[in-house]
Amino acid sequence: EKARPRAAYRAVYLASPLKFHTTLHAFTRTVPQFLIEEWQKDPHAWEKHKWHTAKMRKRGNWSYSKGPLSGVQREGWPEPGLLGAGALVQAVARAQAERLQDQTFWEQVAERTHQLRDVIPVGDLAVVLDALVTADHRHTMLMKTLAREIIDDADKMSLVEVAVVANAYAHFRCLSKPLTEALAGQAVQLLSGDSPPYVQGGGVDADPGSLSVLVRAFATLGQSSIDLHQAVDAAAKQR
Repeated sequence: EKARPRAAYRAVYLASPLKFHTTLHAFTRTVPQFLIEEWQKDPHAWEKHKWHTAKMRKRGNWSYSKGPLSGVQREGWPEPGLLGAGALVQAVARAQAERLQDQTFWEQVAERTHQLRDVIPVGDLAVVLDALVTADHRHTMLMKTLAREIIDDADKMSLVEVAVVANAYAHFRCLSKPLTEALAGQAVQLLSGDSPPYVQGGGVDADPGSLSVLVRAFATLGQSSIDLHQAVDAAAKQR
């Protein structure tokens, strides 16, 4: 049998579904969606903590099991892993303003925030998440852990903070349905004018940019809330 010419093989290749597509093999990074399940109490958490503590003690009091503390290679920047809650937030805000590009720095910021999550206010957690979005540093363990903290303190968040947190989870493609429900409920309460006196930024005088960011974040996550859309429409009409 006579062999096929080169043009025939090319025609077969172009007609096949396995041919090279620029849109499918682009250099734009597309991370998979990270599904955060609803938190449930672990009845064996104490045994795990006890085993982990005993293992750490066997290593010795002067060892550091998580690798060397190799921080930022630039002068004038502190080690995020050694900062307290207030100093950490200040360093993060400064790094975001100066557009610091150092993956080691942002990795330590995420790890330190994970350690201090119980003592950092929810407003400062929003600042850290916004800075991580600016640096484009995805840390799934931090996003998973902060989801529970933000759900518990959602009633203390302003509308801008709600939009910032929703935008961070949408940017990093981390979906937590309990978190989106808590954020939507808080946004509806703020837009309806029933916000508590200790929460600032509610009501119809909210920034329209925050409203657009909030709606776009929910659309990116594939979550829809009828009450949220109605509250946003009512607030937009009253401006």
